[in-house]
Amino acid sequence: LADTTGNYDIAKARAIAIGIGILVGIGVSLIVWPESSAKRGFRHRKAALNAAAERFGWALKDEADSDEEDDARRRFHTALSDGREVTRAAKAGDTERLHKTFDAIEELYNSIIVIDRVESPLGTFDAATIERSELIDAGQAAIKALYADEDDGQAAEEFAKAVDAAEEGLSEHDMSEDGTAAAASVVFALREMERCMDNFRDRNNAENKSR
Repeated sequence: LADTTGNYDIAKARAIAIGIGILVGIGVSLIVWPESSAKRGFRHRKAALNAAAERFGWALKDEADSDEEDDARRRFHTALSDGREVTRAAKAGDTERLHKTFDAIEELYNSIIVIDRVESPLGTFDAATIERSELIDAGQAAIKALYADEDDGQAAEEFAKAVDAAEEGLSEHDMSEDGTAAAASVVFALREMERCMDNFRDRNNAENKSR
């Protein structure tokens, strides 16, 4: 480079060029700023809840394992694992919030697996006063409401009513006969789903109130 000592015009031009470069750099960083660890954690949490809702639907259907069901299973475990991984890089407050709610989601999913293990679950109810499809819809709506910006608990109440209606189908006779033990297992798992969703909301809302 030529000696520019004392050359005010060249120095001024270079200063302007550097200033423009800085402004361009700031603009680019604002446009393509990488997603924060916390945002990735919440995104994975939403994906895990969506997959859990799908898995719930499959658990109540009398169908053999399908590619769609396997895909939902894989997506759940992937989202849960990835979500916990990025949580480690999130700031303190969000780390605690995400960690606790991911635990609640895993407990929720385990309750769904209990239902899936029962052979023809609603077929073991004697006189359930709710259609299987209605129970599936209510459960999936309650799960998906967990990641809504404003979860007023209405979906959870509707799911609780659906579970009550399903439980009414249980017989009064010996629980070890006629498949009623299987029906009782399904009801227990449905109640556990309610508890896990309440647990999720309590943990999530407690963190919100502490901010």
